[in-house]
Amino acid sequence: MKNVEALLLDLDGTLLDIEVSFFLDTMTRSMAVYFKDLLPVELFESGLMGCIQELTNNPRADGETNEVGFFSTFEELTGVDAIVARERFSSFYQEVFPGFSRHGAPVRYARELIDAAAENDLVLVLATTPIFPRVAILERMRWGRISEGPFHLISDMETTQFCKPQIEYYLEIAGALSIRPEKCLMVGNDSSHDMAAKEVGMKTFLASTHRVDRGGAVTAPDATGDLKQLGRLLGFW
Repeated sequence: MKNVEALLLDLDGTLLDIEVSFFLDTMTRSMAVYFKDLLPVELFESGLMGCIQELTNNPRADGETNEVGFFSTFEELTGVDAIVARERFSSFYQEVFPGFSRHGAPVRYARELIDAAAENDLVLVLATTPIFPRVAILERMRWGRISEGPFHLISDMETTQFCKPQIEYYLEIAGALSIRPEKCLMVGNDSSHDMAAKEVGMKTFLASTHRVDRGGAVTAPDATGDLKQLGRLLGFW
């Protein structure tokens, strides 16, 4: 692939080998414990899923971040004050989340790809869906043995207004980098959410090792394969 100035890399399933069931089961159940004096488990889980759906389906407006949108929606759906909810989630991420490292493992060639991109002066972005706070993203990066050092930008809920597959998410990143979308390459394992970057003119590479297909319409990637094949396409090895 030619004329690539910025490399946008998804995290879960692309750089980090982690089962989707971890987020839906293990993590969610452990989070619910922090709200057991306030909510039945079922209401917590439905509230959490409702927040995620709200962020992924509806772009934030008037400069509101995903973080603000998440906690205001959680309050609406569960009745738990946003300030209280923020404190409970923060405690979970600090006290429990690091103990889940056994659920994540590096994807082969991920570190080599990142190192080679940095050596070739590409602008690196960790373009993970920003429904998590930065502390949780950095923790999962550690599970994948990925340093934050080479990355110019990490999309997190505190600083981002949009989510995949919204095209505004990709335009927001390109704008923050001051790089035209057609000079960006989005790499991810989700055939719909990650490949949506193509709609704004970005080049796309579908990481096939842990591919996720959600059904429905899919934007065809410019190329597909594992991270070793991507490195070859970029001329790294």
